[in-house]
Amino acid sequence: PRGTDIKKGTLAALGWPHADQADVAQGWKRILGRVRDYKDLSPALLGRMEELIDFVTAVPE
Repeated sequence: PRGTDIKKGTLAALGWPHADQADVAQGWKRILGRVRDYKDLSPALLGRMEELIDFVTAVPE
């Protein structure tokens, strides 16, 4: 949801610890250690992430 930190929100959705910066660092280290490049991600996830990036970086008119 809007207003939720993307890193903490992702970890929460995965059911992983996310209470403090140490939890966030450990969780993202775990995630990044499993992904070598974009080809490791499902096409459906890639599409949604591209939409999210477009949405949050759009310049208001």
